[in-house]
Parts: sequence; C-alpha cells; structure tokens
Amino acid sequence: MINLVKNELIKIFSKKGLYIYGIIIIFIMAFNLVVEKTRVFDNSFTYYNTSEERLSKYDLNNSEELEWYVDEKSDLEKFKLLEDYDSKSPEYYYIEKEVFATIKKMNIYKYIEKNDELFNEAQEEYNNQIKLLEDYDWRLKLEEDKKSLEDELGELKTQGNAESSDDRIYQIECELEGIRYRLKNNVAPSYTHSSSIVDDYIIYSEMYRAMNKDESAYKSNSELIEKRNTEKRYYLAKYNIENDIVMSNDISFRDDFVGDVTGAVMLYIIAMVIIAGGIFAEEFNKGTIKQLLIKPYSRTKIYVSKILAIFIALLAFILFYNTIAFVFYWILDGNISTIFDPIIDYSFRKNAIVEYNTFGYIFIRYLSSLPQLIILILLCVFIGVITTNTVSSVISVFCLDFINALISEFLSEKIIALIPMNCWNFDTYLEFGISAYNYSSLGKSLFICSLTIIILFILGLIIFKRKDIKNQ
Repeated sequence: MINLVKNELIKIFSKKGLYIYGIIIIFIMAFNLVVEKTRVFDNSFTYYNTSEERLSKYDLNNSEELEWYVDEKSDLEKFKLLEDYDSKSPEYYYIEKEVFATIKKMNIYKYIEKNDELFNEAQEEYNNQIKLLEDYDWRLKLEEDKKSLEDELGELKTQGNAESSDDRIYQIECELEGIRYRLKNNVAPSYTHSSSIVDDYIIYSEMYRAMNKDESAYKSNSELIEKRNTEKRYYLAKYNIENDIVMSNDISFRDDFVGDVTGAVMLYIIAMVIIAGGIFAEEFNKGTIKQLLIKPYSRTKIYVSKILAIFIALLAFILFYNTIAFVFYWILDGNISTIFDPIIDYSFRKNAIVEYNTFGYIFIRYLSSLPQLIILILLCVFIGVITTNTVSSVISVFCLDFINALISEFLSEKIIALIPMNCWNFDTYLEFGISAYNYSSLGKSLFICSLTIIILFILGLIIFKRKDIKNQ
C-alpha cells in the first residue's frame, strides 16, 4: 500500500498544472506585495478631481438634481478638508464624524430650505470646528463631550421612566464608558484598529439592547445568525473595553495571516480538482490502468491508495499556501510576534469569551471545512471512475452550487436541510452555534456528511472493481 501511495504521489507531483497553479498564486501574492509596498498615496480623491465640473452641470431648479448637488458639494468640501490629514489621524476622524455633518446642514439650509438664519448658525458652528482643527486636542474634545453627556444623563435620570429616556440613558452610559476607555488608554478617536473597539462597543451595544427586547422576533436560523453576530461583536468589544485591551493601530500580521489562510477554501478546492480530476480518468485514457492492474495489487488497494494520495497532496498544497502567505505577510508587516497573541472569540456553546492559540484556531477552522473537501474529492473520483473523463469530473464539482440552488427552489426547508451541500460547511456552527438552515443541527449535519462520504466511497469502489478494463 505504501509503495502504491508513493507511486501515486509521484504521478500527482508530475502534473504541470499543479506547478503552474502554484506559480500563479506566488505571482499574485508578489504583485500584491509590490502594490502594497509602493503605494504612497490614497487614490480615494481621484473621483473628486472632476467634481467642480459636474457641479456646474446640475439644474438647481430641479428638486431631485438639487439634492444630488447638495450631496456632491458636501462631499467635495469634506474631501478638500481631508486632503490635509492622514487617514488614521484624529483630525481625519473628526472631519468625517462631525464636521461633515455641519457641512451638510449648511448646504441644505442654503440651497434646499433657503433658511438664512439656520445657515448662519450652521456656518458659525462650522467656523468653530475649523478653528478647533488648527490645533486639535482630541483629549480636550473628549473631556468636553464627557461633561456634556454627564449633564444630559443627570437631566434624564431626574425625568420619568419613559422607554425613550431609558434607551438614551443606556446609550449615554455606553458612550461615557467608551470615552473613559479612550482617555485611560490614550486611544484617540480615529480610523485605526484600536479605536474601532470603542466604535464597535457603542454601535453594537445599542443594537444588542434593541434586539434583545423581543426574542420572539427571531424565528428563522438566518435571523438568529444576524442576532448572534451582533451579540458576538458586542461581547468582544465589551470584553476589550472592560479589560483595557488596546489593539495595534494597524491590522496585525496574525490577523492578516489567519484571515487569508482560513478564507482560502476556494483555492484549496481548485488545487483539489487539479489533483483529483484526472487521477482515474487519465489512467483509463492513457491505458496505464492496465499496467497497474497486472501488478499484485487488488483493485481495492489501488482505489484506496489513489484517494490517500489525493489527501496527502492536498495537505502538501495547503502547507505550501500557508508558507507563502506567512512569508508574504511577514515581508508586508515585518512584525511576526503577533502570531503568538491569543485569538479572542465568543463561544455560543459555552456562552463565554474563549481564547485560542493562533495555530489551534487555524486547525479548527480547517476542520470545519474538511467535510466539504472530503465530499468533493470523493465526488470528483466517483465521476472520474464512471465517465473516465477528466473534464466531467471537474465540471461536476463546480456545478454543485448551481444544481443545489436550482433544486432548492422546489423543495421545502426540511428537505433543503438534508442536502449534503447545505450540511458540509460547519463555519456557522463554529461562529454562531447553529446551522445556516432551519430544521438542521450539528448532529444531523455530521450524520449526513458522514453518510455521504461513505456512500460516495463505496459506490466509487464498487464501480471501479466492476469496471471492464479490457477495452480501455
């Protein structure tokens, strides 16, 4: 058996297509590296270079075009201000979040509502904001915001217990908690990874509160997943805030690397197709299957050895891709020490925050994709044995999604939940503790995937053992 597997691996790694595919991946990553390393400016302003010309063509007597004019004019004025600041600076964030709203008000009052009094008020507010930008002190600004929110909170608590007041009190308390976190940990409001923790906490705490007011509103699995996604974002942000965890201002090497290798399932499937697509069909077409069968090996051993060789070769490709991705992000980021930082996640199974070792997390994510890869490998082999045609075995893999979408249009949700293509992705169980489909469960999905794997394996073996080789 070992010699058979070795021989199959030699055949697999003699395929030019596999090496060409590997070279394409290396080339794409190298190209991306050059682009990232040589990018010296943000080209997001390119669109606005011709804004002045477009603005002159609007018909301000047309109400619809007038609204477009106000939107574009406000955007242009905002981007003119932004050009003077780095995209990760507190000033940039302040312009986006506060100054832009004032610019928009000014243009609405001037062009749409034609209200001089309100326009003058908005313009005065704008002038004060621009003056503040000249020597921007984000800590002083937060202290002022903190004082204003505390005053509002005091007033609300002396009023009645209206639901709207309760909601606003909760919102203010979250905002104050975020401000205290920023001041304590020196985290400026900005478009950085560290600052996004506070933004997430404020945004998702409000959504979390709203969603949990009526649990009965979330009946389908897709609705529950949306709810749990909000809950997860809230729990993670809350954990970071409460434990004073400050992220790097940039996405770390670990985050980039983990996101890349765990999201590359389609690349692995393409590699699998190159490896498995012709492993039987080519033997039949070239007539080499006869030479293999005259050796003292049973057809069962030949069949099993080929499948084992596919898995080993696919594992080698995954290791190759992981290595290339590791080197790419190492060159791009330079700081690989973050690979040893724990990955913080929320487990709905434990209803608690959990920590993962980086490589342990990657392994778990790969395990969640393993049933899909196994089923596709066996399907590819099964079709190849039946048709003795490489193209048909390859096409069968890439047509599954289309076939699944087509037949699902005519089936009930209970039947859809039993289709193997809807059971083999366990990412939703890992992320949210439930299936993406109604009437499905982890145990049911595992059973269907296991049954599908056994059936495909046995059927492929039976057909191969009964295949008439004389005319091949």
